[in-house]
Amino acid sequence: MSIKNARNTSARSGVVSNLTSDNPHEVQMDSAERMVGNWRLSEWTASVNGRRVRPFGGVSTGLLIYTADGRMSATLMRTDREDLDSGTLAAAKEHERAHAAAGYISYGGRWYLSGDIVTHEVEVSLFPDWIGGKQLRRVKWLGDDLELSTPEEHSQGGATVVNRLTWQRIRE
Repeated sequence: MSIKNARNTSARSGVVSNLTSDNPHEVQMDSAERMVGNWRLSEWTASVNGRRVRPFGGVSTGLLIYTADGRMSATLMRTDREDLDSGTLAAAKEHERAHAAAGYISYGGRWYLSGDIVTHEVEVSLFPDWIGGKQLRRVKWLGDDLELSTPEEHSQGGATVVNRLTWQRIRE
């Protein structure tokens, strides 16, 4: 049976998935359910004016968590950040805190899927401007891996940027 663009909303979770068929590129009914779980960043690339670069100098790691009741958390960081001289964030010098934050991204809140777009409704974030807003990501399945890409954005210098993050499910 072919049902296109029918919405299946879990009353408990608010997670939305689309029922589709006949087109292998459309997000399937189980996409929201497939997203639930714990994920580790396996690759992060960005296209800047069509040129491929690796954010954080290519030395990054991350964790992404989607819960069945519609909560999410994302954390990305440089793996080559230097230890703080003080040993604690509270005692660190201002320039040390700024350097540590420059290599770190973290946010969390609610999530829902509509078509091939996952929306993250941001409740907490390292970036204060994201709080109360939405972060949209295009969902693409690469076998069992999850690829999330940002909409086209424009940097302060006018460059066109699209980030693509590939996540592998944590099975341990």
